[in-house]
Amino acid sequence: MARTIALGIIVGLTIVAGAAPAAMQWSDAAPLNINAAVDDDQRDYYLSLAHDGAGNWVCVWCAGVGSGGDRDFDIWLARSADDGETWGAPARLDPFADAPPEQEFEDDFHPFVVTDRAGHWVAAWYTHDNHGGTIGDDTDLLVSRSADNGATWTSSVPLNSDADIDSNGDGSPSLATDCSGHWMAIWNKQVSDDEDYDLFLSHSTDAGQTWSPMALLHPAMGSDPGYDGSPSIASDEAGHWVAVWTSDNIIDPDGSINTNGTGDDDIFVSRSSDNGVTWSAPATLNSTAAADTLDDRRPRIATDRAGRWVTVWYYGVYEIDYDIMVSYSDDNGATWSPAEYLNDNALTDVGRDLYPVPATDGNGNWVVVWQSQEPMSAPPVGTDWDIFFVYSADNAVNWSSPWFLNSYAWEILDFAYDRDPEVAYAGNGKWRTAWGSNYDLGGAIWTDYDLMISSSTLIPDGDRDTDGDVDLRDFAGFQACFTTTGPTGFGCDVFDFDSDDDVDGDDFVVFEGFLDGPVD
Repeated sequence: MARTIALGIIVGLTIVAGAAPAAMQWSDAAPLNINAAVDDDQRDYYLSLAHDGAGNWVCVWCAGVGSGGDRDFDIWLARSADDGETWGAPARLDPFADAPPEQEFEDDFHPFVVTDRAGHWVAAWYTHDNHGGTIGDDTDLLVSRSADNGATWTSSVPLNSDADIDSNGDGSPSLATDCSGHWMAIWNKQVSDDEDYDLFLSHSTDAGQTWSPMALLHPAMGSDPGYDGSPSIASDEAGHWVAVWTSDNIIDPDGSINTNGTGDDDIFVSRSSDNGVTWSAPATLNSTAAADTLDDRRPRIATDRAGRWVTVWYYGVYEIDYDIMVSYSDDNGATWSPAEYLNDNALTDVGRDLYPVPATDGNGNWVVVWQSQEPMSAPPVGTDWDIFFVYSADNAVNWSSPWFLNSYAWEILDFAYDRDPEVAYAGNGKWRTAWGSNYDLGGAIWTDYDLMISSSTLIPDGDRDTDGDVDLRDFAGFQACFTTTGPTGFGCDVFDFDSDDDVDGDDFVVFEGFLDGPVD
């Protein structure tokens, strides 16, 4: 279900109905980097999170050590062998980064890590370093691999095959594997002037030991004039691959890329069914691309490996108001559902929403997290950046209303900066979200940037006290929330089953069906 809106320039967009088929409650945030209490002035952020489904997790991020102009950012990692419950000590990922300063002294940023769930892990990032004089001083991509679940890593090597001769920057890597021997890396590269960036691919069939020469995602990119960037790639592990990205190129009615100019930013898509050897021509994914004049940016894609693909991104006016959009595909990226607002307060909120990330348990449940400046009023969380989330229990059709995830959000009005979240399904009904933050956890850690982590489980419909069942205690909560006019109170959204902003007799009919016993 979705409620259609027709408001000025927002043509054809819909708001996803805020049906709440289940609830989520997140644990208090805790440091993921266990040195958070002693690493004064080390900046940890831009993280990537992956796990193998067998209890092994790896988190990689960039951390800046030092101060002022002497600060050096390297790629760091931490590991967990108990499904993310506890984490080992942070350490530099790349052995090359521990070389003498005269060999490695420039910054490394934005890592991405992925595993084939068979002990192999590959991480890629971009660097400003010339790698001991073996590559240029422009930004290039580096890659490192582990064959022992992240315990040890190889020294980094260039990923873009022209690293030793090019003078244009490479950045924003995204990785994926089909867990059957095929690995794919995609990134954007400046190819001419400041406005023309294209997407390039490289393949590996030996768990990241060697990579194919880089090639354009599609030949059409060789002649387009615009910006293609922020790519995201996923595999359903059944032969299908889908890439999405931001582009300001214009698609003509005949499907060709207009070479005479650029437009607003839209979301583009391409797909492959031969392990990345060939890709479909770039096409717009967001259904509003032809009519809207606002920007759609930084998509992330995920799949349940059972036929559904979900892409999320942010949309709006630069530096004024961005909201989160969602679209899904059931034919391996060939067609996509109409673009919809994921945050159902999109027409009334005043804060910017950025950098959404989706995840699924493969059984119809999805979670999307992002960073937001929305100043909620009950409870108040201010206009600082916090981490928000929504969830769906019907395979990304209906979504809950957005709510803050970081437990301390209401404590720190206009103070902390929580940013760049990642989310993953841990198994056994549990989800984990990690992000960067400069909150000091009530003085327990420093106010430099550290990594936070929180966990959650889906809670049964109507389970207001989140004890795993729906009983008389929850009925008492329903009575306290019962109203036929006006918005529901804090915590009452769990009973607003028809998403009409009240808790009335219609909701009670639904609630009765969830009652499963007396107080236990």
